[in-house]
Amino acid sequence: MSAKVMMHPIFTEYVGGHQTIEVAGKDVGECLAALIRLYPALEKNLFDKNGTLRGYLKIYVNGKSAIPPEFSHPITDGDEIRIMAFGAGG
Repeated sequence: MSAKVMMHPIFTEYVGGHQTIEVAGKDVGECLAALIRLYPALEKNLFDKNGTLRGYLKIYVNGKSAIPPEFSHPITDGDEIRIMAFGAGG
C-alpha cells in the first residue's frame, strides 16, 4: 500500500525540505520504517532510544488519531499519515 506522510514543519530539515513524502507499507509502522530508510537522520527525532514514538508526537491517519496502537494501524492506498508535534509552555 502507498501512503503520503505529511511532515510537521520542524522535521522538514531532515527530509530535504519536503512536506509530503510517499512511502509504502501495510500499516503505520511499516510506513514510518520506510520513511526512516529514506531519511535516516529523522529517526532520532521521531523515536527515543527504545524505539518508542517521542511523547510530544502524535500520528494521525486521514485526520483521525491512530492511537492506540498507532504502529499497527492499517494503511490503504492513498491514505495520509500526519506526524504532529505538540508543545507545552509556560
